[in-house]
Amino acid sequence: MLMAHADSKHGREAVKALDFFAHTDLFMNPTVALTYVVMPVASAFEREGLKLGFETSEEAQSMIQLRPDTNIIFDLAGRLGLGDQFWHGDIDAAFRHQR
Repeated sequence: MLMAHADSKHGREAVKALDFFAHTDLFMNPTVALTYVVMPVASAFEREGLKLGFETSEEAQSMIQLRPDTNIIFDLAGRLGLGDQFWHGDIDAAFRHQR
């Protein structure tokens, strides 16, 4: 977040002023260094989705462990009492709403 937007000094001060800050990321970076809780995200090889221009063998695909970030977000929302805003944890219902 800090490296993706202009005026990172202002952003850093804003994050430091928060009472609590949780962040998800794939790598350690300046934003992660300011968090209280860091949750790892899935890499491109762990996500469900289109893989245009990227072919793998059936053997390689059988070794990929999917860990969709959507599950993390929906589970966390439920535990924070926000489940009704996240289709009560029903990810398929959220996708149907999007479509």
